[in-house]
Amino acid sequence: MGDSKNLVVNRQGDVMIASFMHSKLLDETNIHAIGVELLALVDQNKGLKLIIDFTTVTYLSSAVLGKLMAIHKGVSATKGILVLCGITPNILEVFKITKLDKLFTIESDVKNSLKTIEKKKSGSR
Repeated sequence: MGDSKNLVVNRQGDVMIASFMHSKLLDETNIHAIGVELLALVDQNKGLKLIIDFTTVTYLSSAVLGKLMAIHKGVSATKGILVLCGITPNILEVFKITKLDKLFTIESDVKNSLKTIEKKKSGSR
């Protein structure tokens, strides 16, 4: 897949961890590219365990929420697990207002996200 200017994806065991290169996810082109990359990950890895780390992100546009919902749908369809983490309080507010905090599993950081995935993996068998 090569290096992208938008995302860094690391693998830890059977879990993919995607983090963002930019602090502001506002540019339509970047958001589209991020969506394409993440959806490609979902398509190529059935039952994908994915953590999306927002630690670097201070602003995002509503278009990002749309992409996240599409990714959530894709991950769910293949019985995968999606966890979001590192979301700043002001962005978390947006998730709460839009009720997306109910749709997504949100953890404070990658370490807790990995624990949550472990629990979900053992709980779902």
